[in-house]
Amino acid sequence: MSGRINISFIQCLSLILSFCWTPLAEAFEISQLPRGKSVTLPRPALTLVPLDTKVRLTSTDRQQTIKLTSVSKRGRSIPFTIAIYDNLSEKVRYVKLKPGGSMVYSFRGMNTIEVVPLVPKQASNASHARLQVESNRPLGIGR
Repeated sequence: MSGRINISFIQCLSLILSFCWTPLAEAFEISQLPRGKSVTLPRPALTLVPLDTKVRLTSTDRQQTIKLTSVSKRGRSIPFTIAIYDNLSEKVRYVKLKPGGSMVYSFRGMNTIEVVPLVPKQASNASHARLQVESNRPLGIGR
């Protein structure tokens, strides 16, 4: 019983520590990537996605995890919802992100998800807000 707890604790600790490199990473602006194209970013993979852009994320390794965070270039960010379309699931997962809030998503095997930010139409400062995507392993990303 205690062996099982230690394994899950070690896995949890390694996940937390895998995101410790974030401040050192240079962010990739997905707007630099032409529509319909994709690229594999090395580790650490850090990407900024404008809220009017949907993005395809492809795992490159088993047990891959990404962290999705609401960030703002300047001023206050806005709360928004993201829709996650997983090609291995029949359901769409909706997650509401508060300003500065984040969520962790674990890929199930080697698959692709599509992340679509859903921003309220009345959001006046949505142009300053971004969705930051961090990965603990190399990540395939496309528009």
